[in-house]
Amino acid sequence: MRQGVPIGVLVYGFGAIGQAIAAATLQKRCLRLVGVVDKAPGLAGKPVAEFVAGAPAQLRISPCAGAVANQGQVQVAVHATGSRLHVVAAQYEELLGHGLDVISTCEEACFPVGSEAEAVVSQLDRMCREKGTRLLGTGVNPGFAMDFWPLIASAAATSLSAISVRRVLDAGQRREALQRKVGAGLTEQEFLEGLAAGTLGHVGLANSAHMLAAGLGCSVVALSESCRPVIAQQELRTAYLVIPPGRVAGLEQELQAELSSGLKLSLSLLMAVGASPTYDEIQLTQPARQTRIVVDGGFHGDQTTAALVVNTILPLRRLPPGYYRMIDLPAFGCAP
Repeated sequence: MRQGVPIGVLVYGFGAIGQAIAAATLQKRCLRLVGVVDKAPGLAGKPVAEFVAGAPAQLRISPCAGAVANQGQVQVAVHATGSRLHVVAAQYEELLGHGLDVISTCEEACFPVGSEAEAVVSQLDRMCREKGTRLLGTGVNPGFAMDFWPLIASAAATSLSAISVRRVLDAGQRREALQRKVGAGLTEQEFLEGLAAGTLGHVGLANSAHMLAAGLGCSVVALSESCRPVIAQQELRTAYLVIPPGRVAGLEQELQAELSSGLKLSLSLLMAVGASPTYDEIQLTQPARQTRIVVDGGFHGDQTTAALVVNTILPLRRLPPGYYRMIDLPAFGCAP
């Protein structure tokens, strides 16, 4: 950012997360919302202010990134369309091809796991270097709550034998898409079928484990992951669903890993309608003591993701072109 000139931001994907990012962008003096792109037929041409209070009156949703990027006002595209890297990679290439830096909420983009993801990221990294652009994956989880946050907390210890991270979220307070993603309202059999088909469950625990390990200077040598339904004991209601007793209220997903340093890692995520109390917790096991850090109420998923996206723009743009992870960024905080 040139002194006193805000960075032009394009929001690519205008669902609940995209709208939260647009609202967060409007709160920053260092940023300027100059474009919104969503290919949904019913959105094209609509005023952005219809969805996000305070947006410029003349700003309208476009179905085409090129039409906005070619105006020359955009430097950064913030991307919020999907969780799977192989699905969104072509969208990254489109945005990078316009000479834009890209910050994405795609969970799998936070840290590549497996040869296929590594190959995709390697190709994107080459494209970034050719185009003089940057790509970063971030979000509340992965990207912060179960990897970046415990990594920073671990710097206060001289020796660790275990790190445990637990998140408890009331899915009933979140958007409909997330409630559906955790299986709320399904029978137990429908939940198990959706889990087997890959349509249910949180994407990103393994990515968090590998990113945390890399930040600690080691690697994952053994990993196991499990997911079970949480069954409603009484009728539960949300703005979108009525869940009878005996139906699925959400899920509990767990990951256990051993790192090459010998450290044991445990990641636990409970997302269910009516879950209470809600919190985010880290436990650091040291030889002579155990440190417990708790955020009462927990990190709000959509708001925290939006904050991370806008607050990483300045530190990312200080780096040379390439693909980056959260652990690669210089220290940063809440941007002005």
